[in-house]
Amino acid sequence: MRDHYRIGDLLGTGAYGQVRKCVYKENMKDRNSAVKQYRAVKILSKAHMEDKDIEAFKEEVACMMVLQKENVHPSLVRLYHIFEDPKRLLLVQELFTGGDLYDYMSANKSKLEPHDAAIVIKQVLAATRRMH
Repeated sequence: MRDHYRIGDLLGTGAYGQVRKCVYKENMKDRNSAVKQYRAVKILSKAHMEDKDIEAFKEEVACMMVLQKENVHPSLVRLYHIFEDPKRLLLVQELFTGGDLYDYMSANKSKLEPHDAAIVIKQVLAATRRMH
């Protein structure tokens, strides 16, 4: 993992681990280039997972890999790399900033307007259709 990425700031935590911002080192070799590919790395501790959780997670990753073989839908997160060691599973994914719908609604303490709700539902259904 560290051969390819520089791990940075903590973005969030969950039941099995944490998500951190990382940068792809390949894009940092050219010092004149302003292009840096920031990504998110999910770092999951196997110590907090039962065997069935690890297997379910690996099945989910396998599904993500199948979706990657063709063009990725804009509403689905892109999976770049997977790393595993005896203690952890690490998934390098596309970095999305700005929070999620729950955060947005909590911050605005409001309901979605019908037009905005229609956009969200359309995106969810399009992504679900792509997955199936």
